[in-house]
Amino acid sequence: MGTESHSLSNVYLKIERAKKHISDCYAVGQAFLDARPYDIVHRIDPDTGEDTISYGDIKNPPRELSLFIGDAIHNLRTSLDFLACQIIKLRDSLHDCEYTYFPISESAQKFETALQKAEVKSLGEQALQILQELQPYKEGKGHGLWQLHRLDIQDKHRLLIVATAGTKHFDAAVTPNHDGVDGPPGAIDIFNLHIPEGEALVIPKKGDAIIAINSGHYLSDGKLNVHGNFTIDLAFGESQIMKPQSVYYSLVRFSELVTETVSKFAPLFP
Repeated sequence: MGTESHSLSNVYLKIERAKKHISDCYAVGQAFLDARPYDIVHRIDPDTGEDTISYGDIKNPPRELSLFIGDAIHNLRTSLDFLACQIIKLRDSLHDCEYTYFPISESAQKFETALQKAEVKSLGEQALQILQELQPYKEGKGHGLWQLHRLDIQDKHRLLIVATAGTKHFDAAVTPNHDGVDGPPGAIDIFNLHIPEGEALVIPKKGDAIIAINSGHYLSDGKLNVHGNFTIDLAFGESQIMKPQSVYYSLVRFSELVTETVSKFAPLFP
């Protein structure tokens, strides 16, 4: 963390502010998830004969959550523009930075064009070299910076889409019913699903199956006891920008990425 006299201090302040919004986002999101925002229903699929554990009614996350997310993203994106301004001020302390920005582009070609603009070239050769190494454009090494940039633009026009995602982890044990009484402790079948952090989640619709079991393995009436732990999550629903990844995981990743980006320019500063 920079001190107030350090020329990067305001950059780090923006990043710290983003982290506060990320923390608020986690608290609101977790409270929503803890309230079990969807039902789990149990039915026989008439077409396949499978005993299916499916999603019932699914609640939408509170809109307040999108406000925290948008504020976090905006602070992170703005910190990079602050960085660009401070780089210029190394050579001209009175520069007003009115047209200064940290270039992030839609493609490699557009990025190269941006590097030729006067307001970007004024960052100096060393900074331009670092930018070229970063490749902050779609499908470049800095693809994550492009995602951050696009989400920030989207948030300027509407609330970002956040959806209740499907099961991220579950461990389910299935035992038969015996005249309405729970079966023996030993499970007939064990079902597991564990989606690693950063992997795409599923945004379910009402009626989508979670697990399906051939009911012929059990009782003639198809009744089962399902015991287990289901962990759900929240995901971005901005499919043109990113896969439906965990919101909290993505925000932490963006925060780390911006911090790493700033650190690459830190040697330019006395």
